[in-house]
Amino acid sequence: MELREYALPALQIMGLGIVWLFKAGAIAACIALYIMFELMRVALVGMVFGRLPRNWMRYL
Repeated sequence: MELREYALPALQIMGLGIVWLFKAGAIAACIALYIMFELMRVALVGMVFGRLPRNWMRYL
C-alpha cells in the first residue's frame, strides 16, 4: 500500500513536468518560426529592392 501512496504523487509530478516541457518546446518552436519568418521577410524585401541592406539587423 505504501508504494501506491508514493507512486500517485510521483506520477502527477512527472505528468506536470512533461506538460511543462511540452509547453516550453512549443514556445521555443513558435519563437524560432517567428525569427525565421522575420529573416525571410527581410531577405524578400532586400531582393525586391535589388540588394540586401547592409544594416539588415536594424529591420528585425
